[in-house]
Amino acid sequence: MTATTNKVIQYWDPVGINKQDKTGIDTSIKTINGVTIELQGTSTLADAVKNVNITVPDTTTFVPKSTWFPEQTYTLKADVVDSSHASNASIGSFINSALGRIGTSEYFPFDKKAVDNVYESDYVKKQQKTATLKHTVEGFPVFLIMKFYTDAQNKVSTTPLGIYSFNLGRNAYRNLGFKKVNKIVDEGNNVFEVTTFPFYKDKVKYIEEDTPNANWIEIKDTVSLSDFANVKDTLPEGINTSNGDFWQSDREILNRRFDVRYPSNK
Repeated sequence: MTATTNKVIQYWDPVGINKQDKTGIDTSIKTINGVTIELQGTSTLADAVKNVNITVPDTTTFVPKSTWFPEQTYTLKADVVDSSHASNASIGSFINSALGRIGTSEYFPFDKKAVDNVYESDYVKKQQKTATLKHTVEGFPVFLIMKFYTDAQNKVSTTPLGIYSFNLGRNAYRNLGFKKVNKIVDEGNNVFEVTTFPFYKDKVKYIEEDTPNANWIEIKDTVSLSDFANVKDTLPEGINTSNGDFWQSDREILNRRFDVRYPSNK
């Protein structure tokens, strides 16, 4: 299944009901347009129930939780091997709470640049004071209902898919401190407060900067060890382990085994 674009998502949070609208209309249902939907994962693609990435337009700000920075891509995880959703993102939430940074207290070392990217940004100081830096991805349970189509005009079904975990996924660059959000402005170039959740606003512009020399590397094949068939039992000549080099410098093997998640153009 390839990515499908220009779709509509409706997000309803019955707990975080926001009636800030002057008309008194319940705005807890957020309708987000122009969304891209695609399957997520590597080994999990073989499962009958799939994980899904949802990507909102670059001109959209969507924040489901008060402690989250807005991201453009979120992940809906089926957690096939953990139907209770007690591991994975739940453990991430515990780590971020127990070892995270609250106010001026640091419970566990963060990279100083990542700390500055969050707590010294004008966005956090002036627009969303509740946003926090994360050690790892986290999430919360949602009930997912999806409409399936054979084409744009012909709907097959509206199908409840059950409980998923709504996660900060592998593109959570702002929440993990890889990017510094200076401010988010509306179409009139005005800043706005992000204080009621879930929060949604379109026609916005992000004023942000990347962190130089930041790298996020992931293993992309956790199933097969076939790539290691040609691994030697000695270190390559001239390797300098004091610089943290990989013990195996075969670039062909490394390129198959690892992804550079950030920066995305590397």
